[in-house]
Amino acid sequence: MRQETVSRWRKLPAYRAAIEGHLADSHNATAGRMADLVERALDVIEEQMDYRYDRRIKLRAAIAVLQLSGLGRAMAARQVPRASSPTGNSGID
Repeated sequence: MRQETVSRWRKLPAYRAAIEGHLADSHNATAGRMADLVERALDVIEEQMDYRYDRRIKLRAAIAVLQLSGLGRAMAARQVPRASSPTGNSGID
């Protein structure tokens, strides 16, 4: 196939629509697979959080959930720096 043929096809609206359709199908299939994998991964983490024989495993699972949730970043973004008092304290006794 000649390069000119492909270049000509790429300019055709029907060809572009077909390519975009294939790309959308591929993206949707990948997104569906990722959603399934995320659900399975969360199930594994949930099982580990219920593991009662080793607290370190539970802690690692809990930390993973917090990291994945983005909660730490959200809370850090909301924090306002405290003004220090004239004595150098933060005002908390």
